[in-house]
Amino acid sequence: MNTCKDKNKMGKIEVQRAGSKRNIVIMSGDLTLDNAVELKNAIIKSLENAEEIVLDLEGITHIDLSCLQVLCASHKSTVSSNKSIELKSKLSAAVKQSIQETGYLHKNDCPSGTPKNCFWARK
Repeated sequence: MNTCKDKNKMGKIEVQRAGSKRNIVIMSGDLTLDNAVELKNAIIKSLENAEEIVLDLEGITHIDLSCLQVLCASHKSTVSSNKSIELKSKLSAAVKQSIQETGYLHKNDCPSGTPKNCFWARK
């Protein structure tokens, strides 16, 4: 159960089909530990029936470390399974602030050794 007091800010995760090989995972509101399992499951389900995943983070008003970890882990596992996962071009100010505050902002490759650039590099 989400503990956010403002129901308009509660995290929401939606998956939309975009063609035969692509899914878009749209996130909005406050994404916290309460949403981490739901986010992980949405991405896993999306990868079961698509070759490409696009993550739309534009509507996020807050994202905590647990959900950032899910996104980074998803990136690593997707790349290793030869599928594609990418961020929609625009990040919300809240996401930019969170990746900077948590130390996820990188200038080059992913520090975990994932063979493609870090999600957060140059965003």
